[in-house]
Amino acid sequence: MQTISSLSDARDKENIEELPLGVGFINTLRPVKFDWAMRDGMQEGVQEIGFVAQELDKAQQDANAEEYMRLVLKTNPERLESTYGKLVPILVNAVKELSAKVEDLENNNKE
Repeated sequence: MQTISSLSDARDKENIEELPLGVGFINTLRPVKFDWAMRDGMQEGVQEIGFVAQELDKAQQDANAEEYMRLVLKTNPERLESTYGKLVPILVNAVKELSAKVEDLENNNKE
């Protein structure tokens, strides 16, 4: 069984603050469906879903968040990689924001 985990212990963190990104950032992203046409010939024609690394990079730069988000690994500029797991905290914030809006709408309809 494989799991995705990362160090998260509060004892190893400083300067903890609320994440400022949520629905607004998520709305800038463009999920895509595509066919692989890898330059090395691997996975030719295999369909998949995901994001375009260059677009994720632009989104994090536009949000002035590249330094702490690191959505795109650029160690090899010839083969950019996306770190989708970094989107989870932003998605949680987005769900919380939308949940609060739904609750407000429901409360306004009761009045």
